[in-house]
Amino acid sequence: MKTQHERLMENPEYRKLFAMEGLVTDAAELVARLMAEAGVNKAELARRLGTSRAHVTQLLGGETNMTVRTLAELAFALGAEVKLDARSVLAVTAKTARGAADGGRLRTR
Repeated sequence: MKTQHERLMENPEYRKLFAMEGLVTDAAELVARLMAEAGVNKAELARRLGTSRAHVTQLLGGETNMTVRTLAELAFALGAEVKLDARSVLAVTAKTARGAADGGRLRTR
């Protein structure tokens, strides 16, 4: 029996939205991890960026669109750089089908 998530993932539009939201979450989690590793709080990050703490909070909370340029700026302010990677949607779809066939589940992130 399929879970609700598995049924929803059969819809290409849902898969696209799920991937987009996952990327937004991944970006915010990356910045939060970099902040923790550097011992930097939101106020200090805001100071380094020349912006407000509220703006940093909005970026990390997904309330403001975080562009790739902004992500790079955040990372640089924390002493890091971002490298992007992509995977074929077809490969993920095939892996999902194989996982479902043997009772396994695909981890999306």
